[in-house]
Amino acid sequence: MKSRTLLNSFQYALQGLKAAFTGEKNFRIHCMAVVFVVIFSVVIGLPTLKWVLLILTMGFVLVCELFNTVAETLVDMITQEYS
Repeated sequence: MKSRTLLNSFQYALQGLKAAFTGEKNFRIHCMAVVFVVIFSVVIGLPTLKWVLLILTMGFVLVCELFNTVAETLVDMITQEYS
């Protein structure tokens, strides 16, 4: 088995995020929502604790969208019924 460095792991992770962004419409929508929420939060001067909670929530939403994409891909691989 080939030994991977930490840098390689981050490169693969970024490639996966790029693939999700270019290939999944809903992931792009969620990313744009994140941008708007961050801009709005800066404008209204959100306190530090709320920033932390907001970042955790946005990360959770993006991760859930990626898991949803994985589930859809696996189902598509198993069945062709709805394709």
